[in-house]
Amino acid sequence: MIYVHMRMKCVATLAIVCGLAAANAQTGGTPIAKVQQIVAGSGYANTHPKPGAWIIPAKSPAKGDYQIFVAVSGDIVVIGAVVAQKAQMPATAAFYQILLRANHDMDYVKIGLDGDGDAFVRVEIGARILDAVEFKKIIDQVTAATDAVYTRIKSYLK
Repeated sequence: MIYVHMRMKCVATLAIVCGLAAANAQTGGTPIAKVQQIVAGSGYANTHPKPGAWIIPAKSPAKGDYQIFVAVSGDIVVIGAVVAQKAQMPATAAFYQILLRANHDMDYVKIGLDGDGDAFVRVEIGARILDAVEFKKIIDQVTAATDAVYTRIKSYLK
């Protein structure tokens, strides 16, 4: 009886491992390959300037034309947009307070300043759980948040 139970556990473990390997094989096995497949199948126009990076053109009522970036770093996928460049933004406490409040008010997105000092909106997600449906939801979230943040800060921009 113990032998049968142990054998069933081994078979179940093997099935899980093989299933995970098959799932990785279907997506190319790497996060970059998986995201490439999702972006290509999304229907969004895009450019692919370098491995692990894609640019999707976007347009919103308040901001107009801009770009959404998709980048893979390890097994993290970052999808976001630059809301305003550093040169456009005043370096005042009142302006930064607007960005902080926007970050508090909006769910599922990060709002902040990147390494260049540009204001951004972005979502980070593990490549393992990203699929086509979630990708489109995130693109919609980033687009809506970009427009909302831009609306809040546009009167301050140079």
